[in-house]
Amino acid sequence: MLIAADNRRSDEREERLTQATASIPSANFWFLLATLTVTVIGLGICLPRRTTAAR
Repeated sequence: MLIAADNRRSDEREERLTQATASIPSANFWFLLATLTVTVIGLGICLPRRTTAAR
């Protein structure tokens, strides 16, 4: 009886996993993308530049 219950529970879990969608909601995706873009641009502007002129 325990083995049958365990097998049924395992089968139901596999079914739930196949039905689940692993995705980030659209609003969160665009927010994260915008934040990453602002961060990269901010770092590009704020980091000191090396001078290429040799003295």
